[in-house]
Amino acid sequence: MGIGPPSSMPNNPEPHTITAYIHLFEDGFSFCSPTKTQFFSQEAYTLTSSDSWEEARQNFGLDSTDPVELVLCNCSAVSVPEAHFDANLLDTYLATSVEKPIGGTPTFDDAQQSSQISTFYIESAVVTPIKKVFPELQAKHLNSRLMEVIEPLSRAQIRKRLYVHLRNGWVEFVLCHGALLWLINRFPQDGPERFLYYLFYIVEQFDLEPDQFEIVFLGRFPAFEEYYQGAMDYHQEVSWIAVDDSLVGLESHPAPFLASYKP
Repeated sequence: MGIGPPSSMPNNPEPHTITAYIHLFEDGFSFCSPTKTQFFSQEAYTLTSSDSWEEARQNFGLDSTDPVELVLCNCSAVSVPEAHFDANLLDTYLATSVEKPIGGTPTFDDAQQSSQISTFYIESAVVTPIKKVFPELQAKHLNSRLMEVIEPLSRAQIRKRLYVHLRNGWVEFVLCHGALLWLINRFPQDGPERFLYYLFYIVEQFDLEPDQFEIVFLGRFPAFEEYYQGAMDYHQEVSWIAVDDSLVGLESHPAPFLASYKP
């Protein structure tokens, strides 16, 4: 959660070429390459077992030396403006809205092309087995991945934009006014009605008039057409960020935008 007025591993080193992504969810994980994606259920693969990660790697066809980025989609984060960030205050930032998991260590990442830094808890019981399989692994929170996409698109915008990232079981809302971040938060959702409840809640909390903002969905996917229609019934200015929907296995990915977006 990151709401306010404008404003150790996985800290990222110099920019590098990522060949594949791992998206970690509450109920499993996915591997994504430029041409395909595959979801591995927690029922069949144990997140804390390096043997499970090795089996998944072989099934997907990745090399253990490939530069891989882990995107954490299974936990909350607090976004802090880079200009005010202090690495010694991680516990303070997180204490405002994130419950510390057992074995969790406070950390942060530094998103490319974003003025926000995500702070969150990382669980070594999960990350350590992955690093045994992918020694060059780097990690990033979902919020940072989203901001890398959204912030460059928003800088030149005069009006507010409410970005919406839909995925199985969750929705992330990011409200920007130009380069200023007003809100980044996630909410559980189990269908269009719950999604619209949170959409209306945000519009009311920020007193957004219809002519003041645009709703921008991150990608357009068949599984969420009822969500889009619900938003269009309420608001005229609705658009979508273009994605590559040709990836093999995209229909089974819990967060299809993450797999299909090409910068």
